[in-house]
Amino acid sequence: MSAVGRIAGILLLTAACVSASAPTEYDWARAVLPGGVELKLEMAVSAEQRMLGYMDRAHVADDEGMLFLFGSIATHGIWMRNCLVPLDIIWLDKNLRIVEIAPRLQPCPPSDVDPEMKDCPVHQPMRQSAYVLEIAGGRAEVLGLAVGQSIVVLSEPELP
Repeated sequence: MSAVGRIAGILLLTAACVSASAPTEYDWARAVLPGGVELKLEMAVSAEQRMLGYMDRAHVADDEGMLFLFGSIATHGIWMRNCLVPLDIIWLDKNLRIVEIAPRLQPCPPSDVDPEMKDCPVHQPMRQSAYVLEIAGGRAEVLGLAVGQSIVVLSEPELP
């Protein structure tokens, strides 16, 4: 079954869970990476969830990540505003294939140091994507992730 067909079936099974969630709560899924490692994924589906991302988190465990579902294919920029830890940003196409990796992105300076966020760049990928996966900084290299590899999401909420 194709990735799109697999996702479509999962969407039907989990749509009821998404509508019952509070806007800032995350639904969870599991993903299997190319080397067989499993991750627990927080699913950032709503605009508010995508905006908050990993803001104000002091730790991202090695076995977890956050998958951003945008509902469109575009060059989705990511910034590290109010992040406290380095992250690897992984852009995925509609088939969950890795199209670009930005490793070990550092948090932006705190807002009391840079109130206008002038030193907080938006990281723009060179290729379009449908999803963005964020994991702890340095994990992509440790896990041997590379452009062209695919991940498998075992459950996923409805796209916005």
